Amino acid sequence: MQESSFFLIKNNLSDLSEVDEKIKKLLLHKNSTSDLSYKVSLILEELITNTIKYAYEDDNEHLISIRMTFIENKLKLLVEDDGKYFNISQAPIPNSKKNILQMNVGGLGIHLIKSLTNYLRYERINNKNFTEVELNIE
Repeated sequence: MQESSFFLIKNNLSDLSEVDEKIKKLLLHKNSTSDLSYKVSLILEELITNTIKYAYEDDNEHLISIRMTFIENKLKLLVEDDGKYFNISQAPIPNSKKNILQMNVGGLGIHLIKSLTNYLRYERINNKNFTEVELNIE
């Protein structure tokens, strides 16, 4: 059985905290583990924060959509935005052999997303970014 939920937020960080609370309640209602709730929050915070901070070159209001789809023992998250092109799936893996103080800023969050998910897929269609990840529901 497949069940989806849809969330729409503006490109400001306060909207992110509101939708995070809604998603946590939905996952609680679904009897999901706190581990899954934590992973989903972390992934969405990283994806949405990066979009809000780096994807827009103007001060206009933009909409970011999040679709959560439960399919059997999987959870798919699809984030859509109209920001500038950024293929997250091709982001380089940070050099973990360096001391943390020597590492370049950025990239750790993307690495974290990749490590928490079964897959990460990116598409650019009609000037929109579509980033999809899938997690196991335990």
